[in-house]
Amino acid sequence: MKFNIIRSNGLIKIQPFNTEILEELSFFYKYRAKIKKSFFDKRIGKIREILVDGPLKVIKKNLYSFTKDQTGIITHDGLLPRVKNYLDLNSHEYEVENIGDGFAKPVITDRVYEGLYPDQKCAVELMLSQDGGCMIEAATNTGKTRIIASICRAYKGKKGIVVTNRQSVAIKLYKDLIELSPESNPGVYLSTAKKSGDTMVITSSSLDKFNPESIDYIIYDEAHGAGSEVRSQNLLNFKGAVRYGLSATLGGGFKGIDKYLESIFGPIVFSLTDQQLEAMNRATPLHVHVMDITTGPAFSSGTQSLTMERNGVWFNRQRNKLIKECVDICPPDQQLVIYVRTYTHLEELMYRYLDDSFKVFHGKLPAKEKKKLLDGFNSGEIKRMVSTDCLAEGVDPKNLYVIINANWMQSDISVLQKAGRNRRLTDGKEFGVVIDFNDCWDERMTRKSKNRLKHYSTKGYKIFESSSPSKIEFVK
Repeated sequence: MKFNIIRSNGLIKIQPFNTEILEELSFFYKYRAKIKKSFFDKRIGKIREILVDGPLKVIKKNLYSFTKDQTGIITHDGLLPRVKNYLDLNSHEYEVENIGDGFAKPVITDRVYEGLYPDQKCAVELMLSQDGGCMIEAATNTGKTRIIASICRAYKGKKGIVVTNRQSVAIKLYKDLIELSPESNPGVYLSTAKKSGDTMVITSSSLDKFNPESIDYIIYDEAHGAGSEVRSQNLLNFKGAVRYGLSATLGGGFKGIDKYLESIFGPIVFSLTDQQLEAMNRATPLHVHVMDITTGPAFSSGTQSLTMERNGVWFNRQRNKLIKECVDICPPDQQLVIYVRTYTHLEELMYRYLDDSFKVFHGKLPAKEKKKLLDGFNSGEIKRMVSTDCLAEGVDPKNLYVIINANWMQSDISVLQKAGRNRRLTDGKEFGVVIDFNDCWDERMTRKSKNRLKHYSTKGYKIFESSSPSKIEFVK
């Protein structure tokens, strides 16, 4: 059978209609049984109709839709490579017809690949070869900023958007692009800074401020954050833009999010693991010390999660005292950061356990104060910091040696983004230290801890279980 694929305005239409192709395109929803219904409905939208004996028929309009008419199937352009692969594997002939101007084309020169490692160059080559966009999954310290700058250089003279999830990250990225890709004429659009340019650095909340018809390309850093309904819908409105996604944790969040993101950006074309980076001497190995917390309040079966976290984590004396003991024995010349989930826990640590050598970083701080703290932390002037998740992405401290993760969250994104801050190569730094906790006095607390700690194992970090402050080996 021969198929005709019509490509236009961010969509593709596959003719003639074929049940097997529709089944292939509904692959993501095979994960639905493994997702809590309430969570699924909130993030993706309710499925209005499913054929009893077959594939998906109708899904929430405009978000992630497969629809059909008498002549064919219509779906998002990002799934074109999946359709072509399916047709190739099944020996079907097909022809792709582009209607309209198509996507902006990159201009490849030596300058595009300037200053890249071989693996970074490989990633950029693969990304630029994909007509319409794609994703890469690359471990922290791969050098995603340089990859982004290279992509921007390839689209010199075109209108683009570089998206991040945090203002502090956006400011740093804007400064990096001015240095690494001045020819792309970087600009910035934030609540604290606005400057026009051809390549605008923004946060995801500002996507709806731009005219989709005027944008030629989009680069989304930390693309795992694009899976929410609002962000994905805003991205899909840019139907004529080439869309690139980059992340160290594309598989994070709910099961199957990497496949969901494929409809927005296109397929994953490049992957680089933590172990590969270490083998190339591009990242520091991590030693994870896990300390057992054996005392805490008794919880009934009906105790809410927030109550458990408050009493079992924020105000757990054994836990907080262990944090202080680790701080006390950490070499004073080495940078250390303590991650907490809430401002309440931050206050408790500062009031009862930590001294004024610690600076605090959280979302309530004024923008100028945040910038001052970030600059001091990244330069190494500030040695000790206690922070909420605001410092989990985008910071680049020069001499960070020790991370204490006091956060009880289980998400691999939450866990691994924090640990990744400690993998920058520094002269004399043989390994980085991560300290975490196994809350083992309560069955449900233990289950949460185990779910969190397993993420370190997936990255191949060296784990010391049932550790204690006296067993921690710090870099001399």
